[in-house]
Amino acid sequence: MSLRLSHNLLDYVNEASIILSKVYEENNYINYYPRPTPEEIESWLKSDPEYDPLETAIAETSTGEVVGYAMAWAMDDYEPGGGRVTIDPETPEPLYTEALRLLLHWIGETLAYYDKAIDPATIYIGREYSRIHLAVENILGGRALYAHSGSLMEFRGSLKSTPPPGFREEVILNLPDINLVDEIRGAVNDAFSIYPGSGDWELANAWNYYKLMFTEHPGEYFIITLLGEEGIAGLAEINHYEVSGGRRVGYVSLLATRRKYQGRGIGSYLLSRAKAVLEHMGIDTLVLDSVPKAQPLYEKLGFTPVLRNLKAHVPVTALLSL
Repeated sequence: MSLRLSHNLLDYVNEASIILSKVYEENNYINYYPRPTPEEIESWLKSDPEYDPLETAIAETSTGEVVGYAMAWAMDDYEPGGGRVTIDPETPEPLYTEALRLLLHWIGETLAYYDKAIDPATIYIGREYSRIHLAVENILGGRALYAHSGSLMEFRGSLKSTPPPGFREEVILNLPDINLVDEIRGAVNDAFSIYPGSGDWELANAWNYYKLMFTEHPGEYFIITLLGEEGIAGLAEINHYEVSGGRRVGYVSLLATRRKYQGRGIGSYLLSRAKAVLEHMGIDTLVLDSVPKAQPLYEKLGFTPVLRNLKAHVPVTALLSL
């Protein structure tokens, strides 16, 4: 069966939601993340500033059945061009491999077009030993180098509940005024300024973000701050949502400590309080996504990796040859 490409994923958000939900279920993501809705996919495509420019491709059969899609983006001087491929896990062979090969080739063509694309390309392929991981290995052979891209980690330990000396806690349950948003923004910018390529979070963007979170997720989102003499020393942002089977899961969407206060137990305390607040709500699962560099720290704090994801570093010429 022949395949053809379309190039506006916004026209296919319903199909993408169905395919991504199947992938979540296949890889046990559904136990920790809510099913992705068409509205959420549309929001990701329209508003995520991390991928700029963002190109999309949809692989469909001659009868109009969507079997997979891909995204490709050119980054900056610190990060190579990248891409992500999602294939319907119910697609039979050889159509599954054909769609994957076609979309990987398209990513290569897209990245070759942008001057900013740095070799090798980074292709995010999801959970280790998943069907797509094994299929990518089969297609690319020894031309790709695989690396850990991050882990979903679940809290299974115990943390201290006493705040560090000289600090006091404040829990924010409703949209704060713009002055407090500005203070939060400053703490986040300071905490992440140690990373190469980290940009300044503008006040307008921070205000729009918190306005969206508190209005779109009432009662399901809160911020815990730890205050010192000079204001916010650290903060944790927590979402909680329903997953498969009607369970609710707490998710740490942000954990940040100002550089001058790091190493004083602030992060540990914020996580302990997040766990306590969630347990008071009847939620016993707390998770976060960790980059590889931070995983040892989270393990010391009592988090255990439950889902490990991979990325493949591939020369653009290898993608173009598919």
